[in-house]
Amino acid sequence: MTKKQKGSKVRRFGVKLRTFEPSNLRTLLSIQVNPTAFGPAEFQKETGVSDAVLDKFRRYERLVGEWNERAALIGDSTLPQIWHRHFLDSAQLLALLPKAGGRIADIGSGAGFPGLVLAVLGVKNITLFERNTRKSAFLQEVSNQLEAPVEILNITSEDYGGAAFDVVTSRATAPLDELIDISSSLRKPSTVCLFLKGKNLDDEIREAQKNWQVNDLRRIQSLTDSKSAILRLAAINPVKP
Repeated sequence: MTKKQKGSKVRRFGVKLRTFEPSNLRTLLSIQVNPTAFGPAEFQKETGVSDAVLDKFRRYERLVGEWNERAALIGDSTLPQIWHRHFLDSAQLLALLPKAGGRIADIGSGAGFPGLVLAVLGVKNITLFERNTRKSAFLQEVSNQLEAPVEILNITSEDYGGAAFDVVTSRATAPLDELIDISSSLRKPSTVCLFLKGKNLDDEIREAQKNWQVNDLRRIQSLTDSKSAILRLAAINPVKP
């Protein structure tokens, strides 16, 4: 990141979401609601998904509940908020994906947020990186039951040695400085990174500036949490000594 991008100079971009087939995610509004009161009907209203896709998310919810104790997928306190805090939060990335499509890598997929949610919404060519064996098994079970095809790699992103991806996503995986580092093996110069980040983002940006120069940085307000944001990064290079 250049010196001009430090602190308050980091650019803030509004987000205009576009209709995206086949899942037909329509324009979302910033939703100020009680997350616990936000359920399937509200999710369908805000995303425009079909009844068939909504049914897949209902089954997804049930599978998370069944597997959560043995696989430690999400905090128990967030289970009642899954439609807003996890499903909708992940779904907002759909409208930010490049129109040209391409191969997508999701780092530290865990319960499938955001990578598997995007697959349920109809996005193709997604690879999920999850080193935890139980969580990987859960991801495979959801993929199979919901007919949402993804590639699941039970390795860390650092251990990957294949072709680079067009898009890299991540949510609640690591601080930004570390996240940029562990995604290095997945990126090429044109790769776009979409990272869902929380309230400590300003501190994370300042720390990452010490080691990385990001020539294309956009900070996008989260649609589900006023204290959170999506970072869109491209053209990332290490800071020269």
